[in-house]
Formats: sequence, C-alpha cells, structure tokens
Amino acid sequence: MIATLLGRSRTVIRSFLADPEAYGAKISPGRPSKKSPANLRRLYHEASRTGNSSTKLKTQLDLPIQPRRIRQLLNANSEFKYTKRKGPPLLKSCHKLRRIMWAEANVDRGAGWDRVIFSDE
Repeated sequence: MIATLLGRSRTVIRSFLADPEAYGAKISPGRPSKKSPANLRRLYHEASRTGNSSTKLKTQLDLPIQPRRIRQLLNANSEFKYTKRKGPPLLKSCHKLRRIMWAEANVDRGAGWDRVIFSDE
C-alpha cells in the first residue's frame, strides 16, 4: 500500500524500512585502480631520490601505469614541482676548431671518406 502511494516498488520500500541509514548511500566502486599505495610510495621515493623522467620511472619500477599518468600523479603531489631540464652546453670555439682539424686530417684517409658529409648537425 505504501509502495503504490509513493510510486515505488515493494522491494525499495522494504529495503528502506530495513535500513534507513544505508538507503541511497551505495556508491558505485567503478574500475579498480592500477596504482596501489605501495607503488605510489615507491614512485614518490624514487622520483624525489633520482629526479628521473616519467618514462624512466615507469621502466625502473615496472609500474602498470603510463608515463602520462605518472606525470599527473607527480603534479598532483605538492612536494614535487616541475623543472625544465638544462640542455647540453654549446660547443666552444676551441672545440669547433678541433672538430675541423680532425675532419681535415681524416678526409684523405682512404676509400669511402669522399662519400661522408661533415656537418655540424
């Protein structure tokens, strides 16, 4: 009779009367997370210790998540701040000169060197 008045099924009314606190509180769990708390601790420890890239961290720790997700996790943690890596130092003029001297000394070394292109790239 209550079910018809409220427009709900008898099963819904029965479950509400059995446990009113739990009614409507069921949360859908969704897909299980690939990251375990132990793996997160290992990731944070290794990242703070070595400062490696996300790809290297994935291979070193054999994590089941992608490097993009590792970057997201590190960005979400307030202890880590992104810093751009420094590039390699530029060649000094003395190094350029030594490269030219080496190339000139090895140009007439034998067959095949006439097909090699010496370039700065």
